[in-house]
Amino acid sequence: PVLFAGAVADPVPWYRAADLVVLPSRWEGMALAPLEAMACGRPVVLSDVDGARESLPPDLAPHCLVPPRDPAALADAVTALLLDPPLRASLGERGRRHVLSTHDVRHTTRAVAALYRELLGAGPVTSVVSTECREPIHS
Repeated sequence: PVLFAGAVADPVPWYRAADLVVLPSRWEGMALAPLEAMACGRPVVLSDVDGARESLPPDLAPHCLVPPRDPAALADAVTALLLDPPLRASLGERGRRHVLSTHDVRHTTRAVAALYRELLGAGPVTSVVSTECREPIHS
């Protein structure tokens, strides 16, 4: 059965209970739902729009991306995955490895810090931020 759960505080149990996660979008920013689903080892079926495409490793695209506004292609992709449990498991595991290797907060933190070091000429951040500009943080 298909269940539309609406907004939930913790999506992880819902992802883990799902056979696959479907995100039929007309547009996306950086789609968080597919990353969360893949982090839980669930395969995803996404509309091939900017923001969704970038969340996938390229080798998953043939199974996981469908043209936007194409319900027949969406139904075919979902049906194909529902009928092939080994493929679902493989796509889920590959998606999980992708998320852990490219979207993990530690990896992202290192990448952002490296970018800042590069932009700042490898100098310490405090050398370009005047203390007069700082405002105290109040709770």
